[in-house]
Amino acid sequence: MTLDCISEYFSIIKSFVDGAHLYCCNRESKKLEGGEILNFNDYPWQGYTDIMVDEPCPWYQSYYTTTHRRLPIPLIKRRYDGRVCHRLLKYPKILP
Repeated sequence: MTLDCISEYFSIIKSFVDGAHLYCCNRESKKLEGGEILNFNDYPWQGYTDIMVDEPCPWYQSYYTTTHRRLPIPLIKRRYDGRVCHRLLKYPKILP
């Protein structure tokens, strides 16, 4: 997803009249196929009232893959190319 697309998601979440919670988990920095570089800290986070979680994600730092295209074994644990962070925020109600 490009930063423009991410910004659209954020604007929808922030527009909920009753407020909203947002959980986001992604690599700290990554390069998209089109060459755009996304940085987790550059997402449009502003407007929240509370940060409940903001740290490197303890359960999402690696993934399992196989070494063979057709056989699903053996599984190998590999680290992502960069640290994965997660954040849980609360956005306020919109007053009339």
